[in-house]
Amino acid sequence: MTWIPGEPLDHSMIHRGRHAAETLAEFLRALHVEAPADAPVATDRGAHPGHYTVTFENYVQTFAPEDIAAALRSIWNDAVGHPRGPAHLCGRTATPIQPTLSSPTEPSRA
Repeated sequence: MTWIPGEPLDHSMIHRGRHAAETLAEFLRALHVEAPADAPVATDRGAHPGHYTVTFENYVQTFAPEDIAAALRSIWNDAVGHPRGPAHLCGRTATPIQPTLSSPTEPSRA
């Protein structure tokens, strides 16, 4: 069932890529509303990946096929081994957000 006329994008090629990108950007800009000054700050974005190691391990144990779990952990451990750097959030370079909620089983690695 189609809701609007036309062909679904996944059934055809985009031939006017620049036009499509500009149209999408214009649409997204029209949707944007500035957050109020007193809006809460998201603490789950911009943190060092080490802050999420317990969550990552839970996902690996729950969802990762056994034949790739070791490779996923290796990639994760490599990422966690690097120092924090600037975060690119909402189109701006910002100081990484300090997580305020730490897992009781894992200290924050800020």
